[in-house]
Amino acid sequence: MENSQKKSTERLAYLDKIEEKSPLSLLEIETLVKYAIEEPDLSANGYFIKPCIKAIGVKIISQKVLNYYQNGTFIEKVGALKLWYWIREATEKVNIEKTTWTKVENAIKNNKDEYEYRLKNLLPDLKNCTNPIINFYFRWALSPEHFLPYYKDKPETIEELYYSLKEKNDNKNIAILKEICPSINFDALKMFFIFIVKDSFSISKRGILLSKDPSSLSKTIKVQTGDKIKLISPDKSEINTTVKGITFNESQDLLIGDNLSHKKIPFGTEVFLVKEKIILFLDIDGVLITTPSWKKDEILNDGYSKFNPACVQNLNSLLKSQDFEIWISSSRRQTKTERELNQIFKKRGINQEIAGFLPISKKKISRKIEIETFIQEKKNYKFSNFG
Repeated sequence: MENSQKKSTERLAYLDKIEEKSPLSLLEIETLVKYAIEEPDLSANGYFIKPCIKAIGVKIISQKVLNYYQNGTFIEKVGALKLWYWIREATEKVNIEKTTWTKVENAIKNNKDEYEYRLKNLLPDLKNCTNPIINFYFRWALSPEHFLPYYKDKPETIEELYYSLKEKNDNKNIAILKEICPSINFDALKMFFIFIVKDSFSISKRGILLSKDPSSLSKTIKVQTGDKIKLISPDKSEINTTVKGITFNESQDLLIGDNLSHKKIPFGTEVFLVKEKIILFLDIDGVLITTPSWKKDEILNDGYSKFNPACVQNLNSLLKSQDFEIWISSSRRQTKTERELNQIFKKRGINQEIAGFLPISKKKISRKIEIETFIQEKKNYKFSNFG
């Protein structure tokens, strides 16, 4: 890892040294192409090749890259496939004063001719290649949307490729993949790719899209490790899993979960972020009504005791921090209905309705046992005591 970073730093230093030079010598162009092939970073390799394209055009550069692909080492072959992603002449952000439309039209034609040249030389290999790593990196050289049959059921991310190799005990290719991607700690990966987070609600060709929460003002649901996910497939079968980690790939947030592949999650699957409810056992005397025992409660015009405003504020802050359900454990639950107590709470500024009363046992048992019995019946909930 350190050696790879050192080499990348040296390559970038060379680029800084000659980047503004014009014209570039043939030796400098050859050096930059070599560095672009060697650079493992999928963004940084583009920095080296762009000055070369500007100097001698996409067609000649593509020929040089093809030479690495056909005659180079395995790592150089992969580097060439990755590099083809950047091999195109600029046709955007045109400055009319400096660039004529003729130049733009020429760039478009050059890009078209180069891609046809690329297709002619790579398409036979795409159809016949059996190496999983080369197969994976073809998507950088040949657009997946143009060749869907060849990319079908193949890994779409580095993480997924790693796990497919691991399942086959393909240690040789795992070692090569680690060399190609030195910045990824594959040995620490204990997860599997499942989602791309977007403001949508369906399965796309690239994976599962996590839907927007209708009650949220943000564009996507905020998800973190440890959150529970429920997947409901078109046949209504359910998979419950947990977000194990989040990584970054191709400008998308990828959520990671255990032992799930695209094959196990068909198109049409709905994805839900499961918000875990926390039951809050709420007492009233000494918690919301804090009048000393030697003093009478202050009674409001609805005939019920006044709540301490500071305590109400604290309770509202707590309710805002988590997804709570309020269950009244106070003995006052025996003197008011749930509807009546909700009206009392609302009038005193509590921002959430009561979900229910702790069931009162017909047997004369302690509050502690009532709560323990209730917890046994609500095993899927978390519990908290307020007061």
